[in-house]
Amino acid sequence: RFSIVELKQKKARRWNAPFWQKIFLDLILIGVSLYGYNSFANRQATLVLTSAEALDVPIDPMLFMISTLFVLGVGLLFLRVYPFIIRFIYWLGHKIWSPVLYATFIQVGRSGGREQFLMLFIILTMSIGVFSANSARTINQNIEDRVYYEVGADIALQTEWENNAPPEDIYSMDDPSAAAIFGSDPVIIYREPDYDIISSIEGIEATAKVLMPAEPRFRLSRNYTKRGVLMAIEPSEFGRVVWSSSDLLPHHINEYLNLMTYAPNAVLVSSAFRDQEGMQVGDSFEFYWEGQTRIEAAIAAFVDYWPGINPHLEESRYFVIANLNYTQAKTMLEPYQVWMKKEEGALSRTVYDDMAAKGIKLYWIRDASQEMVARKNDALLQGTNGALTLGFVVTMLISLLGFIIYWILSIQSRKLQFGIFRAMGMTQGQVVGMLICEQILISLAAVLTGILIGGVTSD
Repeated sequence: RFSIVELKQKKARRWNAPFWQKIFLDLILIGVSLYGYNSFANRQATLVLTSAEALDVPIDPMLFMISTLFVLGVGLLFLRVYPFIIRFIYWLGHKIWSPVLYATFIQVGRSGGREQFLMLFIILTMSIGVFSANSARTINQNIEDRVYYEVGADIALQTEWENNAPPEDIYSMDDPSAAAIFGSDPVIIYREPDYDIISSIEGIEATAKVLMPAEPRFRLSRNYTKRGVLMAIEPSEFGRVVWSSSDLLPHHINEYLNLMTYAPNAVLVSSAFRDQEGMQVGDSFEFYWEGQTRIEAAIAAFVDYWPGINPHLEESRYFVIANLNYTQAKTMLEPYQVWMKKEEGALSRTVYDDMAAKGIKLYWIRDASQEMVARKNDALLQGTNGALTLGFVVTMLISLLGFIIYWILSIQSRKLQFGIFRAMGMTQGQVVGMLICEQILISLAAVLTGILIGGVTSD
């Protein structure tokens, strides 16, 4: 029923699906990788709910494979639909394409397994390379964010305060007159250092007072109190120095600080007050700590996180952010911390030298930049970064070598085809243009797809 020409045409245009497409290997790999991702998400949720260390929860071996399985599955899925994309583009302009583009679309649209293997090879290597690079960047960024979140600002410190407290070992002496002189439970009166000297340190752009008293208590009802963490701040000054990430809070941190500015008795509380105690915005309670009077406050908003406080620790699950001026007006003066923001380009050494020159005596100090350097110099982290960086470089080199080898072999095997095109009237420039178009439709498309898949896998 066919002439020899028609039979050859039918055989040339017949498309037999590869075995992996018949068994839907691409969808199977994507399904397995999504299952592994769900397992990973459940493990993360367990760590958050139990406040456990990462090493306390068994690691699913699937975790080490899901990224590669996802890349391979999505890459195969792209190869399944790519010929139809090419044929659709060809159909859109089949009446206007030049012979060069026509030959290119025919070559790519009817290509066998060689071009698909090259595209899968490029997609896999590019995706894994991008994934490795993004992983290294994410690890370093997470370390930096964690350090700045723990410290709360560029620098946090507390100076030594003069007070009338007796020596710590005075009551252990065999002197019966000690208790008579100092009292059995003396009221400690502190003398505040000159804050202007601290705020004028060279290299410091802004400072803020932060009071975090020891063992505060929150009186939620007449006979019910909770222990947690209290942080009293000056909202305006605090907003100038605090470090904050855009994904920490539902709204910008300054919006929460504005609530505390408009209503001095307004406080921000952790979500545990709402989730565990059933409290709502507008509810009032009292907070206090040893030796101080009770202070009444009203809830202005609930927050999950706050710089300087880890809500996943049991002792800080309940935390309250209050107005410092309102708190100090009702309590005796106690030592507070000073949070600082460095000027752009200022060195920590400049700040330290000026502190020493001004005679500032420190009780303790935390410098986020110095802690970050110490953590990034950890041998395990450097080895991880080195392995991920080397993985990126190696995959890029492998991709380049595979690309070159394929096209050398492909061009050599198509010498007869090029000769036929020249005999039909194509110029040498048109043949080169056809090869360039094939490069765009095969190699460039695979590279862009690999970068996109690598980014999605990283996310």
